[in-house]
Amino acid sequence: MAVLTVVAAVLLAYLLLVPLAMTIVTSFRGPEGLLPFEPQARTTLEHYASIYGRGGMWLTLRDTAIYVGGSVLLGFAIGFLLAWLVERTDLPMRHLVFIALLTPSIIPMLVRAQAWLLVLSPQQGFLNQMIRAVVNVVPFWHVESGPINPFSMGGMVLVTSLSGATFFFLLLSALLRNVDTALEEASATSGASALASLRRITLPLLLPGILAAIMLNLIITLGQFEIPLLYGVSAGANIFSLRVWLALQPSTFGLPNYGEAAAYGVNFLLLTYALFAVYARIVAQSNKYATVAGKGYRPTRVRLGAWKYPALAFLGIYVGITLVLPFFTLVWQSLFQYFVMPSWSNLVELASLHRTEELRLQVGDHRAATRKQPSAAEDQRAQQPGAVRGEHVHRPGT
Repeated sequence: MAVLTVVAAVLLAYLLLVPLAMTIVTSFRGPEGLLPFEPQARTTLEHYASIYGRGGMWLTLRDTAIYVGGSVLLGFAIGFLLAWLVERTDLPMRHLVFIALLTPSIIPMLVRAQAWLLVLSPQQGFLNQMIRAVVNVVPFWHVESGPINPFSMGGMVLVTSLSGATFFFLLLSALLRNVDTALEEASATSGASALASLRRITLPLLLPGILAAIMLNLIITLGQFEIPLLYGVSAGANIFSLRVWLALQPSTFGLPNYGEAAAYGVNFLLLTYALFAVYARIVAQSNKYATVAGKGYRPTRVRLGAWKYPALAFLGIYVGITLVLPFFTLVWQSLFQYFVMPSWSNLVELASLHRTEELRLQVGDHRAATRKQPSAAEDQRAQQPGAVRGEHVHRPGT
């Protein structure tokens, strides 16, 4: 057991400490244009002076704070609303809704980002075209593009928050499912409204879990690369992960700027470790807010009354936008070589084109086989003596 512990410790140190040490050392090696460990390289602070002196670091911190903070706050608001509707109300078909809300998390993030790029394309995006079809009905109001622009900070925040909402929904559902409602019932008996009970009882009880989920999602969003790569370059956003990637792109006939990328990476690590420290502190103090529930505990559900089916319709629209529409877009576009709006006529035209192509290939194969296959007369002439190359056979006496 002691040997396994030592081996695990050495392996962990190699996987964590060696890359960390290499990143820190590389950030102090220069000048630009040389590899960090070339003989001509020297120890320098020029990479830190470059990212701080040119203002790149401050722009990166500002844009990263807007992107990460906006995505997390919007994702938390959506996730909390979804979790509350599923876990604390008498919503119909709760189990089916729970599965539908978790399904988008199965799709890889890069695929989801590409799907949202097709859905939110300013001119041809399905969602934007549906919004324009509704908005342009209003007199004296005509929208030709958008209105949602994915290649902007707002578009990046929207797409990232819809992905983060699933994360918040999963964590907050467990919190709302397990919190003891006895205090809420006592508050209601005392005459407090449902909103007052939520603000004074439920949220303070859930505060450690909510803060822990927010901090964890902050860390995950801070390290996200797919959406900044697909959207951020066109948007001109300075996100940490994107700045590191841009620094690693080699210049013309040159080398990647490993020192600048490492300098951004060190600042990125410091910010991430600070968030981890806050997260660990919140989790360590969560036992102060624990409540004790009985063995037969069941949470009391809020009766939606007349709002039951509007809430179900809202969830259906949300699932349609976040799951059905992106998935349908990917399947539809995989059938075409260029962007085509979905319609029955386009599908029929696609089927006819494929049928025409199949017939053309079949006719071509038949003609090729016919040219290669000799006729019966050619076979008979080939078998006669002297028939090769039109030679005349001389017989005695002729």
